[in-house]
This record gives sequence, structure tokens and C-alpha cells, in this order.
Amino acid sequence: MSSLTRPAPAPGGVTGVVQHLARSISRGEFRPGERLPSERAMSERFGISRQSVRKVVSALADAGVISVESGRGAASGAYITSSRVPVNLLQPNRELPSFSDVARVLEARRLFEPPVALLASMRMDDRDYDAINEVLELQRQATDLEGIRSLDIRFHLAIADATHNSTVRLQMETFMQELDIARHVVSIDSEQEAQETIEIHERTLAALISRDPQRVTRTMDEHLSMMEEVWERTTGRRLSPQARRIDFSLHSDG
Repeated sequence: MSSLTRPAPAPGGVTGVVQHLARSISRGEFRPGERLPSERAMSERFGISRQSVRKVVSALADAGVISVESGRGAASGAYITSSRVPVNLLQPNRELPSFSDVARVLEARRLFEPPVALLASMRMDDRDYDAINEVLELQRQATDLEGIRSLDIRFHLAIADATHNSTVRLQMETFMQELDIARHVVSIDSEQEAQETIEIHERTLAALISRDPQRVTRTMDEHLSMMEEVWERTTGRRLSPQARRIDFSLHSDG
């Protein structure tokens, strides 16, 4: 769902709208190459003046997230150039995390995402499948690493939606924001790793629709291991093994 079809962000003027759009871009709601809504549309949607909208656009452009094509033709406007949003736009005054901070995020991910996937596998319906598969298809069609990366958070949020639990969705949004910030320190940066991302997403979706708890758990272990291995290669250190030993299971009454 586009940011402009959701409720307006909490009051905060220019800073609040910049943060709102920055998070939407990092979640893949706007992808590289797409155009932001017009100045007038954003002014009406967010309840700020057009002068304030120009300040928002300027802040995003200065951060290298968008580029502005001037003129009066059909091609004029603000275009997304990168889904790698600087940390200070996602969370003002937030410093870049240390490797130890990232390790804690990866450990927490082990405690959160596998049970979410298990619940999603039991509750997902055809619309949920279509939503997850749509993101996966967009990743297959992406022509570069940036395009694939920009859709990763959106894929995980679609799985959270499949739990049909709004609290899980809100918690996943918060957690994905932390994970996105962690990716400024360790991230998948090769075409091979990008292709592996698509392949593990394909296996994840197949596991979800199988509704087999063991298959879901096994596939999520493979899925989460990818970024953990990048962290280990980057730091030359080993992550604590304790979180990996936790066994999640979910039993259906039917």
C-alpha cells in the first residue's frame, strides 16, 4: 500500500514528512525509478504548504535518495534513485550502529521472524499468497542489486500481514526498521548474493504454502543465516550460537 493511501503521518512538519517518506522508500513502497507524487498532491495529503513540500524534496535529494528533474514536461518531478536511506532520515539523531549492535539485531531476528513465519503459514489465504508472490515477482524483474534490495523489507512485511494480526504487523515494521539500519553496516552487495536472496525468498514462499512447520522452520533458518554469514565475513568473528538452538514449533488443532 502506498504511503499516500495510508493515514497521514503524525504531526511533525517537514521533519515528520521526511521521516515518513524515508521509511516508505526503505520499505520498498516506492522503488528506484519511480516518481514521487506531485508537490500539490503531497501538500494536500500531508497537510503542509507547498513550500514545506519543497523542503522535504530538498532534504531527500541532498541525502541522495531522490533526484529532481526540473521543467514543465511529463518527465519532470522527483524520482527515487536509491532505497538505501541514510540513518539520520529514518531516525533523526540516530548514530550508525556498531558491529555488536548489528549482532544483537540479528540475534533478535532469530527470536521474532521464525514464529511469525510459522503463524503466517497456518493463516495465510489466497490474497496473502498473491501479495507475497507479487513482491517476489518484482524482485525477479529487478535489473540490478538496488532494485532487489529495495523490495526485501516489503517481502517480510507481506509475511507479517499473512498472520492476520495487526500487532505482529506493527512489530515487524519496527523490527524491519532496525534491520534496515543494520544493513548500513553489513549488507548484501554482490550480484550472486542478490540472486541467492531471490532463491531463498522463493523457497520461503514454497515453505509457507506447504503449511509444514518443520519445512518452514528449516527454510527460515537458511533465510536468516544469509545475513548472519555476511556479518561473520565482514567482522571475522562468529555470532553467538545460542539463538540458533532455540526450536520453534506451532501445533494446529485442525
